[in-house]
Parts: sequence; structure tokens; C-alpha cells
Amino acid sequence: MQTIELLTSQFPRATVFPVPPAVALSRRQHLEGTTLVEALVCETHLAALQTATVTSAVNGLRQAGRIENPLDIRNFIPHRPAILLATSGWLLDAGLEKETIEDVEVFFEELRPARAYLDHFFRDASELGCARAEILHRRNLTSNWQRAAKGAAVAVKSLDQSLRFSLPELYAETVPVLVSLLNSSAEGLQPCIDTAGHPFLPELPQRRRSARKGLFQECSVQHSRRTSRALVRDISSGGLGLDGIAGLRPNEMVVIDLDTGRRLMGTVVWTKARLSGVRFSTPLPPNDPLLFG
Repeated sequence: MQTIELLTSQFPRATVFPVPPAVALSRRQHLEGTTLVEALVCETHLAALQTATVTSAVNGLRQAGRIENPLDIRNFIPHRPAILLATSGWLLDAGLEKETIEDVEVFFEELRPARAYLDHFFRDASELGCARAEILHRRNLTSNWQRAAKGAAVAVKSLDQSLRFSLPELYAETVPVLVSLLNSSAEGLQPCIDTAGHPFLPELPQRRRSARKGLFQECSVQHSRRTSRALVRDISSGGLGLDGIAGLRPNEMVVIDLDTGRRLMGTVVWTKARLSGVRFSTPLPPNDPLLFG
């Protein structure tokens, strides 16, 4: 700090020092790597929180009538983040340890059979009724989702150990809360089920960091009778920011299909080059999974 003050006292504020191209490129790559790592942490924390909620609900299925509407579980199913599919090499370049990336990969691989058994349950529930489907699938659902919850806890702790001094403090504050929820659900408890039998996403310290959350999900945007690919950079309850489409116009209606399966509708409120802001036709509820992570 004393060195910085000494330098700033020796040169006028208006003095500009040229940055060599190689240094500028290195800084940009560092910033891009930091953004990718932070996006991966956000997506992993969100998927882990959703896993705790689904596992809690699955545990509740063992008690007749505990979960008021088992089909509500559909609203909390976690998915593999697109950023992990596209940028694992970049994450290594950004300084994330190989073992940590593997821990995250294992977690999302363990979600595949867990989601598959849940899909079977939903199909049988629509044909046989929820009560009968619960009896048929209870064992497989419980074992697979509890395993996924344990894998999520490992991934969350591994990311924390690798990045403890690289990310804002609220990420570190989130970890013990999230791991506690995951461990409780992995042990058969129901920390994410309210007294009325409804699954919910508990609020994490990290969510208080900003009302607008970085999302970094690829999507398709329907506009002016065309469909374009874009990136959802951030999201809030009232709207989202898009990157990658030129030519959108204010007041234009758009339909946004996230690669994770969600569809959102809204109106363009501002544009600047390939950036634009969209206001949702219907605001997202406070407990919407997209707002967590």
C-alpha cells in the first residue's frame, strides 16, 4: 500500500502509462479465466443446492403423505452446466486443479442415473398414481440421490479448497451451509422440505452478494421470426442480460430457451451493439432455481 501511495504521489493523476500488448492480453486472459471459474462455482453451488432439495424430497417419499405433491420435485432437478462441457481446458489454464475439476465432473456424472430414476418415477406416477410409483421407485431414488448429495458435498468442498483466496468471501460463507444441507439429505433427513410438505431452496449467504446473478448459460432466442444463439450473462427476478445478438430492438418481444431446458419470455428494454437487456413478462418468484447459486 505504501508503494502505491508513493507512486501516485510522484505522478499526476492524468498521467497514462502505455500497457504493452502482451501484458494487456495476459490481463484479459486472467479476467476471462476468473470469470469462467466464478461461473463454474455458481453453477456447481446451484446444482448442489437443487440436489439437496431433491434428495430431501426423495427422503420424504418414504413417509406416506409427507410430500404434498411429489410432481413439484420437477422444479428443482439439477442439470450439468454448459460451461463445464465447453471450457474444462480453459479452467485448467485459469489455475483450477485437475483433481478439483474431476471432483466436479464426478458429481455431475452421479446426477445422470439419479435423474433417470426420477424420470421413471414421473412416468409411472402419471400412469399408476404417485402413491404406487413411490412404492416402486423409493429404494432406487433414495440410494441414487443420496449418493449424488455426497458427491455434491465433495465437489463443493474441493472447489472451496482450491479457490478459497480467489473468490469473494461470500462464496466461502456459503460452503459450510451448503455442505450441511447436503450431508443432512445424504443421511436421510429432509432439510429442504417445509412443514406443509413443499420442497424449497434455502437461501444461501452467496445469494446476498447481488440481486443480479451471473448465469453464463447458452440459449436460443426467438425474435423477429428468427432464431439466434446467444449467451445469458446474468439474471434477476425481473429480467436478464443477453450477449451475442445484434439487431434486437427495444420493445421487441423475445422467447429465450436456455440449453438447460427453461423457457423465458420478455421484452427488450435496451440494446448496445451485441448486448441487450430483457424484462420478463412475468417476474421470477424469489425461490426460482435460476436465482440461486
